[in-house]
Amino acid sequence: MASIFKRVRQIGVGTARAQIGAYTVPADTTAVVIGMSVANVIVEAAIAITLEHHDGAAYAKIGPFGLSLAAGQAWAPDEIGKLVLEAGDSLHLTSDTAASADVYLSIMEIT
Repeated sequence: MASIFKRVRQIGVGTARAQIGAYTVPADTTAVVIGMSVANVIVEAAIAITLEHHDGAAYAKIGPFGLSLAAGQAWAPDEIGKLVLEAGDSLHLTSDTAASADVYLSIMEIT
């Protein structure tokens, strides 16, 4: 088994559901999200974000829904723990404000 570390980011997430970094777990691979940070890049106002998992067929919300981030605040979701993703899975983020959130993932792929 080989392990490869990757970083994935998405800048300017807004009101349309955005696949984080256009990252989908490759075939014959398991991915473990070992770290995540979501930042509100709007300095004037709070935003509400929603994180979702897509398994290739359906979306499921993860963590606190509609989590409010104050202006300039970041969130590193320790309470979610490690996320294990299988081949074809992806993560998506939505904000209630246009171009308001940047997200960064640290991923370990196992093949």
